Amino acid sequence: MAVCCLLNWALMLELRILAHLSEDAGLCSVLSQPDGDVFRGIVSVWKKKKQEEVRDDERQKAKQICYGIVYGMGGKCLAEQLEVGEEEAQLFVNTLHATYPSQPMWKKIQEENELSC
Repeated sequence: MAVCCLLNWALMLELRILAHLSEDAGLCSVLSQPDGDVFRGIVSVWKKKKQEEVRDDERQKAKQICYGIVYGMGGKCLAEQLEVGEEEAQLFVNTLHATYPSQPMWKKIQEENELSC
């Protein structure tokens, strides 16, 4: 049981770092729920629906968008990942940022701490 919980926590490490550094209370709240699916929780708040009503495709898109944001994925690449047009991909990102308003701070944090390789 403890290994399962630790593994689940570790799999969300990037999102936890994002939530911590951006100080986004909404994202921190979703990530602090001991039970449930984090991405269904994100969609639930984002789309204003119950977690049980979140479809698998919505969950998958949220996961791709979140990790795309974490890793600095551009609109074109995200559109390809989501199999949608660039405008639609950008709309997803914009509405997610409106739901979790501190997330755009992540980009600023990334830029400020960018390492040259």
